[in-house]
Amino acid sequence: MKIFELHYSTSWAGAERFVIDLSNELSKENEIIFCTIEDDNIEKNAYYKKDLSPQIRYINLKCKSGLQLKALWRIYKTIKKEKPNIVHAHTDAICLFLPTLLYKSPIYFHTLHNLANVCQKSKYLTWLYKWFYKKRIYPITISNICLQSYINLSLLSTKNGQG
Repeated sequence: MKIFELHYSTSWAGAERFVIDLSNELSKENEIIFCTIEDDNIEKNAYYKKDLSPQIRYINLKCKSGLQLKALWRIYKTIKKEKPNIVHAHTDAICLFLPTLLYKSPIYFHTLHNLANVCQKSKYLTWLYKWFYKKRIYPITISNICLQSYINLSLLSTKNGQG
């Protein structure tokens, strides 16, 4: 199976360490493409890069910090070029909106690492996230507390996003 792991960077933090370890484990039986968005020429963005298994193909999109249209377009083009079976994002779900609309063949997963109120900064976009989580992206929460926070914000139903 070809799995495309998407993350902002390999900087020094808990989620980044988790994604590196997850990818290394998955690479034992799958083809893994590990794609980071933020420019890894900036030292802090590449802290854990050296810990990736040699079996993993690494791609860096060389974008500035923060979500920009340029980054969203590069994410879509890279996913389309790589043709993975699964896309697994550890970013804002917005990073998957364009690919899920224009390149539907992979199965898209989004891991929610934080409580909903931390991730969902704009109440005006709640309906958009809710639509994508219902129609295009499988959400995954890392705990029942996270799951409940998304249910309370009406972004997820109890049928999806199980931790």
